[in-house]
Amino acid sequence: MFLFILDLSIELESVAPIIYKLNRSVKNKVYMCSINFIQSDKKNKTLNFLRAQNIPYDEYPIKNLKYYFWKLFIFFLNIIPKNNFETFRNFFRNLYNNKILFDKNEFEKYLIKKKIHVVTLDTSIPQKKKELIFEVCKKLKIKIIGYNTGPEILSHKGKLYSNYFKFFDYYLEQNSLRKIVYNKKLKKKIKILGSARYSKEWIKVINKIYNFKRKKIKSNLKKIGVFLTQDAQNFPKSHPIVKILLEQKRIELKFRNKPRDFMPNKFCKFNYDELDTSELVDWSDIIISVQTSALLEALLKNKQIIFLEHLVPKTYGNWIKKFNNVVNLTKKNKDLIKFINLNNLKNNNSLKYKKIVIGDEKKNILEGYVKFYKKLN
Repeated sequence: MFLFILDLSIELESVAPIIYKLNRSVKNKVYMCSINFIQSDKKNKTLNFLRAQNIPYDEYPIKNLKYYFWKLFIFFLNIIPKNNFETFRNFFRNLYNNKILFDKNEFEKYLIKKKIHVVTLDTSIPQKKKELIFEVCKKLKIKIIGYNTGPEILSHKGKLYSNYFKFFDYYLEQNSLRKIVYNKKLKKKIKILGSARYSKEWIKVINKIYNFKRKKIKSNLKKIGVFLTQDAQNFPKSHPIVKILLEQKRIELKFRNKPRDFMPNKFCKFNYDELDTSELVDWSDIIISVQTSALLEALLKNKQIIFLEHLVPKTYGNWIKKFNNVVNLTKKNKDLIKFINLNNLKNNNSLKYKKIVIGDEKKNILEGYVKFYKKLN
């Protein structure tokens, strides 16, 4: 049996295609569970689609007294007005990073009951949670697969040493844009299988989940989707570029906050967005952002992209330079409106880039993941 452990909702975007494809190949052998007791993903459209495929999902692996106590505590916290909740951010950061509501024995019993022999989890899960999972899986001789949420879209100058993966049996890297310094013994653990999230097969599934073929309302306004970062990062809603956009009268503007937060659902900004990531890409004529992998979906759907190159951290390399439907904004924010007024930028000549970042579609990316997992059986 294969268990996919989820924590923050953003992690599901990367593994949902693998869960979907693997379940179609090995029926009744795929499970999902969340180890996040602070948030709930019950309204997540992708998760509900997977559950409709008869893939079992446990909102939390062990529902003991501690679990029900904390859920009750969070329920009463919802009484607090949303605007006053930032004072609790440090409390919930500590809670998210350090609190585990099940012990090793309980988790071991859970894995045995489900007959799990392969566990998959995101490497960004807090260290204390990972250590417990590693210890139990090692005892039960369960293979552990790690992955990174979202493919890199820029070459990364920072070095990532393969000792980082030493507790995993395998690590699924989506492309080779991150510089990994390999230990010879650990090199065989790294598997570069492409981006399941942006494979052609999964994009078609996403279109069905969201019913993107429905008739769209025509508008004379140019529709602009803006992907924001968190407040302390390089492109929050308070950025001067956002102010320029809000002052324009001939555009329709929608925002998407980065769906990575450890606060309860009521207090996460992204839960109040009108559209989620795929919906915003599909709705927009133009996408504006920095280093988010959602730009890949925009490329695949031939959307015009304004890439805020001057906001990219120095640890990253340059992005695309010669795509006909992409313009790179420099520090001159006044150029923003000029770029917005460019019309009908088509002829997407990004095939080479797509192959580097997403993988070779001729080899069927999702089928490659299925073959990998089947070998672990």
